[in-house]
Amino acid sequence: MSDKKDSNQTQDLDNTNNNSSIDISLQKTTRVDAADAGMGSVAAKRRKLLKAALAAPPVLMTLTSRPVHAVQGLSNMMSGDASQCRGDTRYGGMSPGFWKALVGTTDLYGDSAENAWGYTGYFYGTFTGTKPNKWDHYTGGTPYSDVFGGLDNRPLRQVLNEDNGSEAFHLIAGLLNARYFDDKAGGGPTQYFMTTAQFWDMYDDPSKVPPGYGSLRDLVESNYHGTPGTGCP
Repeated sequence: MSDKKDSNQTQDLDNTNNNSSIDISLQKTTRVDAADAGMGSVAAKRRKLLKAALAAPPVLMTLTSRPVHAVQGLSNMMSGDASQCRGDTRYGGMSPGFWKALVGTTDLYGDSAENAWGYTGYFYGTFTGTKPNKWDHYTGGTPYSDVFGGLDNRPLRQVLNEDNGSEAFHLIAGLLNARYFDDKAGGGPTQYFMTTAQFWDMYDDPSKVPPGYGSLRDLVESNYHGTPGTGCP
């Protein structure tokens, strides 16, 4: 099932187990977007958007108008409510530094990075070296093109480590966060500030990004490691 279809149960914020090893054939790979590899019209749309983004000249965005959310769910961000603490019950997710190497633990649930990858349904890679915390001591892994389309067949792990600070670097982290928190919610409300379905909605239609943020990448990047109560009086 694709990302969109596997999160298509609702667009509402409040709708949204444990792999002991990233290399134990990832029993959860059945949740990996098999349809994304074949992609159809959804993938074609993503590829078209990706190509357009790559062809466009770089744009310098001003961040001076960015609101301070602490951390509101996406629906509260979209409401434009002046109170930054209204709906402040969410987490901002882990930064790319967490996802790029198998070190550290998740902010809320305390899962190791290795197990967190398992919850996302994507495959970090097969360990073939001597240092588990080194990304290049792994082979394989879910290709970037299988998830976002395009021609970049490097594993997500490799893109995270080689394209530091790029748009892909932050979008991968945002998607991994969304899928991780959705899975941990077990069908209940996600504790991340957006669902996987909402991520793809904004990816395909940038006009759905909340006011004050220049892009989906900006939204994801601005909220890393945010916790309920951050910035509230």
